[in-house]
Amino acid sequence: MKHKILSYLIDNGDSPISAMSKSLDYCIPTITKYLELLRDQGYVKVVGTGSSQRGRKAAIWSICDDGPRFLGVDVKQFSIQFCLISLSGKPILEKEYKDFRFDNTPAVFEQVCSIISAFIDSVEGLRQHLVMTCVTIGGRVSSATGESFSIFKFEENGDTPLSTLFSSRIGNPVMIQNDTQAMTYGEWQHCRRNEQNMIFLNVSWGLGMGLIIGGKPYSGANGYAGEIGHINAYPNERICHCGKKGCLETEISISAIVHTLEENILKGKSSLLSPILHEKHNLTVEDLHRAIEEEDPLAIETVEACGSELGRWVANLINIFNPQSVIIGGELTNAGNYFLMPIEVAMRKYALKLIARDVTVAHSCLGGKCGAIGAALLARDREMAI
Repeated sequence: MKHKILSYLIDNGDSPISAMSKSLDYCIPTITKYLELLRDQGYVKVVGTGSSQRGRKAAIWSICDDGPRFLGVDVKQFSIQFCLISLSGKPILEKEYKDFRFDNTPAVFEQVCSIISAFIDSVEGLRQHLVMTCVTIGGRVSSATGESFSIFKFEENGDTPLSTLFSSRIGNPVMIQNDTQAMTYGEWQHCRRNEQNMIFLNVSWGLGMGLIIGGKPYSGANGYAGEIGHINAYPNERICHCGKKGCLETEISISAIVHTLEENILKGKSSLLSPILHEKHNLTVEDLHRAIEEEDPLAIETVEACGSELGRWVANLINIFNPQSVIIGGELTNAGNYFLMPIEVAMRKYALKLIARDVTVAHSCLGGKCGAIGAALLARDREMAI
């Protein structure tokens, strides 16, 4: 009931009890009881009275946007994105911490905890109003149990869930979620709430997929759905970070593009990136983005080839799921139409025409912020469901 009342007020705005009772199909005394409980928790308040021809005027109830706070933290390969929201979902503060490089080590885990704690302490009064923080990471994550089975899973921590470790280090309640599933949720909630069926592809250092099916997020039996990047797809000898060979993301991801660029430059192909590679011995996401901005032919050619290959797999997904839209998110969206147009051309070439006819293929409307925004909304929804 708590979730239903809060969701109603968030979606419909200020309302009298009679309207909530009619819409939620619960009697007025029941709605009143829960509203009073939520008021005592600081979640709702009376903001006035409605008009009435006779009798006592009805109280108008509203969400308390000056109370509970919810924090989303998106841990990326080369940055950490923060989004702080109110109960209504209104963004209060967004920030990106760029002096960071992810590595799956205890030292980096402690660094992430310190960065999150420093952010919380930097916002006056946040600790006392922060109800829940959601931290997103890659790999296999069980949001229900708070366990991570690939990222920050260290023997010295035994069976202690990662969410518990985060909570103890940060000093506030923490839940965890897979990064792509959080991005999918953020995109859907903010930009495509009217869509019942959506595919979200996170093309970053790796490759992940999120699904909205029948108007609900789909995460599978145990919460691990969407690991499209680890489909065995190629007879290549590239070892994926999962330890296997031939995974889809060994050819379709930023890491794959960087690897291909490095190989071709070392073979003698000309590029603006050549002196950078020879000096630093490896390329970064920022190097790739800068080369595309400066219209480096080799970088653009490599990105377009990756887009064409992804478009072929998008066609397969469309034939299977028949979605309304396929949204391309992640750090490679910074390549703009150099990446998106080859995806759509290949998709139209290989997908069944009848199924693909009405499908929208587009960049994420939230860009690099969708993971942190989605995480913040998931943190809020977890609290509302309790």
